[in-house]
Amino acid sequence: LIVGINKMDCDTAGYKQERYEEIRNEMKNMLMKVGWKKDYVEKCVPVIPISGWQGDNLIAKTSNMGWWSGVDVIDYDLKGTKHHIDTL
Repeated sequence: LIVGINKMDCDTAGYKQERYEEIRNEMKNMLMKVGWKKDYVEKCVPVIPISGWQGDNLIAKTSNMGWWSGVDVIDYDLKGTKHHIDTL
């Protein structure tokens, strides 16, 4: 499972870290409310800020979000390898 926070280029988000963090926290809470285990959501689900229109963080890391350095996640079995994710 990968969560992409789209529209980071719009006026409301403006590529801001604060807006990303607000939406990321809402999404993680929603996943847990619908039954995903908290440990899994916190450790295994990357939440990536993207802009489909501008192509930010889709294939290559963008310079529009200098604050984004990616996220480390582990394999879905919660035992395994750590992966660094910064783009879809």
